Amino acid sequence: MSAEICSRCGCASTAGATAYLSVVRRTCFSFLLSAWDQRIAACLDSLEMPAAILAGDYTVLLPNRRLGPGVRMDPGERRIGEVIGCARAVSPGRCGRGPGCVHCGIRKAIDHTFATGEKVYHYPVTFPNRAGADEALAVITVKAAEGVIVIFEPAQT
Repeated sequence: MSAEICSRCGCASTAGATAYLSVVRRTCFSFLLSAWDQRIAACLDSLEMPAAILAGDYTVLLPNRRLGPGVRMDPGERRIGEVIGCARAVSPGRCGRGPGCVHCGIRKAIDHTFATGEKVYHYPVTFPNRAGADEALAVITVKAAEGVIVIFEPAQT
């Protein structure tokens, strides 16, 4: 693997380069995100539903205040399954990498939007929560320049 040059700081990086923004190291991406995140955060926070911008590896880059108490974190620190309380997120490999994650509706919607750029509306998902019960939601995904915006809404009945 060859080193890539970060367009912000000029450092060579292989470990920090990511598929969703390969020319900016993850540490620099945090800085760039902070340059415009106040406007984006205000938009996300105005939603009445939990929402976040996610990277291609399902890490939360920017959560809104309804996603959960105490979710504010450094970008890329936690994956979406960990944040919403999915029981599979604590399995080996973390969220998105465990054997049960292959069938995850959230993952399918995010992957589809990353791959095609198409929005996904009201996609039904069910996941096991940490209390051992199945939790039903629906997701909306929209492609953003730096990732995918995912919005969680109550399951359609």
